[in-house]
Amino acid sequence: MKVLTMAQGQWYLLEHEGLLYLDVLCRHSNRFMIQLNEREVAEYRRFGNLFLEQLARNIQYVVPIPKGARSSFQGRDQHRQLGELVTTAECEWLAAKEAEQ
Repeated sequence: MKVLTMAQGQWYLLEHEGLLYLDVLCRHSNRFMIQLNEREVAEYRRFGNLFLEQLARNIQYVVPIPKGARSSFQGRDQHRQLGELVTTAECEWLAAKEAEQ
């Protein structure tokens, strides 16, 4: 798991085993992380961080997802499966950035 880029206090883009993940900080310090699907990866490749910023805002708007609500993000949260790897990668990345300064 490695961090590719981030927007301070908003989101991280990570790569793990060839797949891309967007880890978004939501209200009340909740985190919601999705694996980017093929369409989202294509949009990211086309528009870069502008696409990620919009996707993160969309996630922030709907999370937490109320029971019974319909959302394209329903069932996509990957924090239970990858949370420890993500936390370690993000902490190491931030420490490396801090050391550069």
